Amino acid sequence: MGVNSALYRVGLSQGNWHLFAPGVDRENTKIEGKVIYEDGEIVHWSTPDWSDMSIVGRIVNFRHMEYFDSIGYNAKYETWDDLSVYVASISPHPFDDSVAVQSVELEQLVASVPPPGTDVEIQRPYLDFKSHLGAHKWEPSK
Repeated sequence: MGVNSALYRVGLSQGNWHLFAPGVDRENTKIEGKVIYEDGEIVHWSTPDWSDMSIVGRIVNFRHMEYFDSIGYNAKYETWDDLSVYVASISPHPFDDSVAVQSVELEQLVASVPPPGTDVEIQRPYLDFKSHLGAHKWEPSK
């Protein structure tokens, strides 16, 4: 039994990290969402913007950013539901804490990164984001 299969069996496998060459990431991703409250109030949420972070912020938040990057490609509704519950828990109603969450809508957005050495005239960071999977909607059970 190899190290990877042992780590997988105990739940510690981290999968492939496409951080460095030769298989570098070809996409920048982010997740945007909105928490909709029963009174119609909407609170917007987004994953942190990597390009706005300081070096220390990037080091501290690296695992979080990898989580957000990976979850976007996970089509399992349970995974998106868990993220929706988290987003609802950190996005309080702006005026009244007693108002319940009606729903959370999340969407992964992707921006293509040109391969190294190409003559593509795109300003860095690559932020021309487009919807990847469409929106995921979660509603709390009543």
